[in-house]
Amino acid sequence: MNAAPRIRVRVRAPENEEQADTPAAKEAVGYRSPPIASRFKTGQSGNAKGRPKGSRNIETLYREVLDMKITTAVGGKKQTITALKAVLMKQMQKALAGDFRSMEAVIEAQIKYAENREARAEARELGDRSRGILERARERMRLDLAAEMGCPS
Repeated sequence: MNAAPRIRVRVRAPENEEQADTPAAKEAVGYRSPPIASRFKTGQSGNAKGRPKGSRNIETLYREVLDMKITTAVGGKKQTITALKAVLMKQMQKALAGDFRSMEAVIEAQIKYAENREARAEARELGDRSRGILERARERMRLDLAAEMGCPS
């Protein structure tokens, strides 16, 4: 698809006041001087349908959703907690049930959000040990599965 070539019109500034008052000078069209009919009217916005007042970005929406209070059963009792806390509790529940991805996510989050440097260092050490345990468990499960299926490891 070939676009039409752009035509540039250069308009010289009037050399004196008499030339500035001529109709040709007032209606000069060119760089930074659009035709009078297509210029914004005084007081007219260039983006009339712009961002609506009160609209929020995705970060604000996430924060609102995660801060919502929900009622859930915790230990057989109803509790009102934030949606974020419910998500984290579900992640921990899955990790404790043996879901390796959830275990990794919980360990990584604990390392990332440890409160101080000593706690972070301790968490990294714990994380390294935990990762090793997870890797050995995965390997053991892979070998057990291969043995059950009669495949050589």
